[in-house]
Amino acid sequence: MTGGTGFLGTFLAKGLLEKGAHLYFLVRQKSGRDSRFYVQAQLKRVGLQSQFFSQVHIVSGDTTKQNCGIDREWFINHHSDINAIWHIAGLVDFNNRERLFLINTEGMRHIIELAKNLRAHIYYVSTAYAVGASRKRELFEDALKHSGTFRNSYEESKYEGERLLATQIASGDITATIFRPSILVGHSETGVTLSYTGYYVPLFFFATLRQQHPFITGLPFIIPYVRNATLNLIPIDHSVRLILALAVLPESNGKIFHIVHPQPPTVRYIFQESLAELGYRRIYFVPVPSWILHGINKVIRIFSYLFVRYGKRVRTQLSDYVAYLTDTRSFSTKNVRRLLGVAADVPPLNKTLLQRYIMYAVGHHFGRTKYHNLSFVL
Repeated sequence: MTGGTGFLGTFLAKGLLEKGAHLYFLVRQKSGRDSRFYVQAQLKRVGLQSQFFSQVHIVSGDTTKQNCGIDREWFINHHSDINAIWHIAGLVDFNNRERLFLINTEGMRHIIELAKNLRAHIYYVSTAYAVGASRKRELFEDALKHSGTFRNSYEESKYEGERLLATQIASGDITATIFRPSILVGHSETGVTLSYTGYYVPLFFFATLRQQHPFITGLPFIIPYVRNATLNLIPIDHSVRLILALAVLPESNGKIFHIVHPQPPTVRYIFQESLAELGYRRIYFVPVPSWILHGINKVIRIFSYLFVRYGKRVRTQLSDYVAYLTDTRSFSTKNVRRLLGVAADVPPLNKTLLQRYIMYAVGHHFGRTKYHNLSFVL
């Protein structure tokens, strides 16, 4: 398993280990860090009991290197133990193009090479947004045939990685299953998250803004939004449930599955409830066409360079995410429903659930020790 200590990887690993699997975690060795201790610590954070630690194995490697950097001697001794590769490792960054393609695209090339040598099935976690800026109203679970543009280098790098894999599947050289999750959020029952990207990034901006300037919550905020735009958030526990249920079915071989919320809430609802929970009471939402919102974003982005202290925060915590706040497209889940039926249903993201996510994020300082005073919201 690659990416086994990341957000989705850790929860997936927990599920697989509890089902009796033995997992080999591909990890990059870092000076001064005990890899086994780190992996087990991550698994403990999501509730794995120590009785399963005997099924955890560590292999040193790096997906950016040929054959994933695995030592030849290890390969000779253990290749017969591996029947599947869970490739979850990936970089989520909207700007670092060179590193994105190194990890998300070249990394896939090396995973394919490894799978051929091991004769192992690949379970690949891509992203629902590899489709880029497609103008189709409904996005289907099929091989990507891109003819448009991408909203950032992250989408393009994931598309290119998925395209490499799809080519190998079509040629019959390997077998694989592709999962395309949307925006992952915390556990639906506990709020637990290991990542504060996606939905959490704009909230972190507003939380720290209130921390540094408490008076600001009394000021009116006018927020433009696109009518009918939705934000496809899916709780981590339901995404893992769907992936594991599909992975054991022989019919999933060679298929692509959208791991998304079938009925995502609107952008307005999400931020109206979320900002209210953060203490912002004077929020006024104004509907505007998509092109106007993108125009406003470009102007704000340009002016952000005039402000050293807040400019970068505006760009990385707000501006980079605007494209995802104007999305009116829907993701088809026909492949998922064909195999799972009603088990593919995901509970609605209501006010209570959003409050749970914010309470957890604030209580854990959005994963940043620098902002230990964020408990003001609680």
